[in-house]
Amino acid sequence: MGSPLAAKTVGKLLKCSLTKKHWKDVLENDLWTLKTNAHDIMPALALSYYHLPHHLQQCFIFCSVFPKDNFYRKDELICMWIANGYIHESGSSSKTMNDIGEEYYYELVAMCFFCENVESSGVIMHDLMHDLAKLVSHRETYIYESGKDEEISKNVRHLYAECSIDQGLVRETNNICTLVLENAKDMSVILNDGAFNGIRMLVISGANMQEFPNAIPRLKHLQYLDLQGTQIKSIPDSLCELYLLRLLALPCPQTLPSRFHSLINLEILCMGYNLDMLEYYVNKKMGFMIAQLRNMTGLRTQLSIKNLQNIDNREEAMKAKLKEKHHIKSLRLCWGICKVDDDCKHDAEEVLRGLQPHPNLEELLIYGYMGYNIPNWLKTLQKLK
Repeated sequence: MGSPLAAKTVGKLLKCSLTKKHWKDVLENDLWTLKTNAHDIMPALALSYYHLPHHLQQCFIFCSVFPKDNFYRKDELICMWIANGYIHESGSSSKTMNDIGEEYYYELVAMCFFCENVESSGVIMHDLMHDLAKLVSHRETYIYESGKDEEISKNVRHLYAECSIDQGLVRETNNICTLVLENAKDMSVILNDGAFNGIRMLVISGANMQEFPNAIPRLKHLQYLDLQGTQIKSIPDSLCELYLLRLLALPCPQTLPSRFHSLINLEILCMGYNLDMLEYYVNKKMGFMIAQLRNMTGLRTQLSIKNLQNIDNREEAMKAKLKEKHHIKSLRLCWGICKVDDDCKHDAEEVLRGLQPHPNLEELLIYGYMGYNIPNWLKTLQKLK
């Protein structure tokens, strides 16, 4: 075949079953007849694709909505698949959708459909794999580029736009689930188009965007909202009506709406540019009360809570309900500068007692703690590394 990628992909396919019949079926498959020359490896890749189960085919095809060389973080990619309905809970198993998504992720990596980056928790897709995904998508994914005037297929479900979209191109399309907008203008006008009523995933990037698009809160099906590539500083209370959100990524907001705790289904929350960790700065005047975290029991990101000197007592600290957040594996608790006296030390001890995490915690880091004593709950953390 002349290609390491083709050799690895077909090798993984042959390894799935060591029977003579399976190997003969691969050898005699009609796809080999489509080979145009000795260096054409697309039939080999396609052969491996068509041997995937349907659910993995869907997850693979979806990734072609992003340009080549896009980096996919594992947890975010799984969240994208869930948002688009490619993962369902199993009624006969205790596995969550995230557990099932991890299985899908590692199966695709094992079959060489993704290249894993060992230094970070994510993958990229080989250019030829991206070409294959576009080829077999039947135009369900589409990348709209500046100056492109070709009509967008009515079949499109996942749309990536590098510029503002001509509304006429999507007016007759009503089944779009994913919308990724780069440097788009007139955002509310675009989002008010009926073609986007049912979108489940929205990513907006634009260095000049400072105002929260007022059309977003009416997108009631949203499960994935990424606004990190913008300069938005103020989040309206109406965002809190998007109860289905599983992932919310924001630039550093100056304030939080009072009903932020209503986002009960959040699993990944990013505020800033550290995508692997939620850094939460307690600031009551700006709406960053510790109690805002209370209903987010599904959080999966690493959690860092800072400015703990702004929490008055144990009762207030307990409102974070860290003990119920069993998916948090890494927790950082940080005190800032406060007066050094016995009252301060006593307050810190009480606050730390109230911040008891779930026993599943694997990593705990405490900074700036001025207390004399440690809480009894430290003895319950049997999984600390």
